[in-house]
Amino acid sequence: MENYFKKLGYSFAYNMANAIFPVLTLPLVFRSLSQNSYGDFVLANILYQVINSLFCVSLLQFFIRSYGEVKEQNSEIKAKLCGFFINIQTLSAIASAIIFTILIIIFYNYFKLNIEVACWFYIPIVSSVINVEWLYFSTHRYKPLFMRTIFIKSILFILVLFLIKNNNDLNLYSAIMSVSYAIVNIVGFIYLRNEFIFGRILIPDILRYLKRSKQFYFNSLIGIGYQYVDQIILSILLGKSDLAAVNILKQIGNMLLIIPNTICRFLLPIALESYKKSEGTAYHIKYDKLFVLCVFLIFLIFIIFGYSILKYFVGDLYNFEYQSIMYVAIFFIVVSASVFIDTQYSIPQYLEKITTYSNVIVLTFLLTSVYFFINKFGYLGTLMCITIAEGCGVFFMILLHLLKKYKG
Repeated sequence: MENYFKKLGYSFAYNMANAIFPVLTLPLVFRSLSQNSYGDFVLANILYQVINSLFCVSLLQFFIRSYGEVKEQNSEIKAKLCGFFINIQTLSAIASAIIFTILIIIFYNYFKLNIEVACWFYIPIVSSVINVEWLYFSTHRYKPLFMRTIFIKSILFILVLFLIKNNNDLNLYSAIMSVSYAIVNIVGFIYLRNEFIFGRILIPDILRYLKRSKQFYFNSLIGIGYQYVDQIILSILLGKSDLAAVNILKQIGNMLLIIPNTICRFLLPIALESYKKSEGTAYHIKYDKLFVLCVFLIFLIFIIFGYSILKYFVGDLYNFEYQSIMYVAIFFIVVSASVFIDTQYSIPQYLEKITTYSNVIVLTFLLTSVYFFINKFGYLGTLMCITIAEGCGVFFMILLHLLKKYKG
């Protein structure tokens, strides 16, 4: 039990380290770069995140579950599987580079993408071949994750503090951030380099294996639609300064989500093991109420202190109102519920289709409504729209799980 709480402590420390970095650096960036310049970075970063989510992050939970299936096997079997996953990621990285190039061409020609900023993101795309976060999470190795994060983020903070001084440093800031993404992958792989046995890259074998992950890919594709399409439409309708504003609010929302996401990620292997032993009900009795309590406390603290936090972030550069805090807080609750149901109920029961159906509902609502919300409420309309859409998705997920339960 002591070892369990130690791992959980490092898990929280790892995610808090990731949360502290933007708290320290973004105020410096907002005071150095204009709204339009920061909007240039945000647009390029969104395109990269779209690619990363589709071809890298989409495989994370699938790899965790697949590794869990052989966790009790000998080290050679596990090492060969890990090497096979790297082969899959190699093909994914090639596809990522091709699609990213197409997106750059489109957005450069039609939406004034800053191509110099965007090209820096080829560096983390190449390094995604050796992204092995899934192995750390599968084996609960949060201490090395924490140490790596503290080391890299400390260097990043120093670089931003001393090098990002004015609007002319946009390309330098883009370079620092994109290289940092790559270094995370490189250092992570070096630490675990002895746990991989590589074989030939046999495309037919990889494609057959990837058929098992198609639901994860599809969920990721839909998720991309409602995570980023609103910001892209916003940049087209209202401009890059409004894109920067909504991105700031989403950054704060994502920082709030770090704790519930950490809990869900930490508990996923435990949930998988519990369902494997037919102990799912006991598992949920033990953990569900604790998760709800955690989310409620974060919500309460944020609505009390959130506006002060927001003003610290942006200074006088952006004129946010208190209602922005309420939108972010509600967004946090809804997304926390969605992540919890997906990772603690759907995936352990091999019911990813429920998440898929939910995501389709979210995406459909978003695509049909976001234009109206943005025209009616400005940049805040994006948060309003995606929160309502996510709420519909959560309701549908709960409904499907209840129907499955009562049907036996």
